[in-house]
Amino acid sequence: MSTPRADRAIRHFLERLSAIDAGRVERVVLFGSRARGDFRGDSDVDLLVIVDRRDEPLLDSLYDAAFAALLEEGLLLSLKVVPREVYAAMLAQEEPFAEAVEREGVVLWTKPSENAYAAT
Repeated sequence: MSTPRADRAIRHFLERLSAIDAGRVERVVLFGSRARGDFRGDSDVDLLVIVDRRDEPLLDSLYDAAFAALLEEGLLLSLKVVPREVYAAMLAQEEPFAEAVEREGVVLWTKPSENAYAAT
């Protein structure tokens, strides 16, 4: 699915989510050639980042984290940042991009459930 360098770049990016307001990030999904396994050595890493809403401070933080991973590993992380409502609408409208992500994507990170340790 990937290479050690891509895995490190992704790990660096995901580790930075905790420094960002990670509660605003719903899910991070690897998609594209690296998810399908038909990438070349110079292929970028396509990540869909589903957020509660898009705003400049959050976008800046996410792109800074991706740029830091580029500097550390020499591999471009290409982010597509989409609000959850927009992504839900894309799925409802059966948009090809969203359908491909659902079919081929690899979920790398999901927002921790606030009720993960709640008694049932």
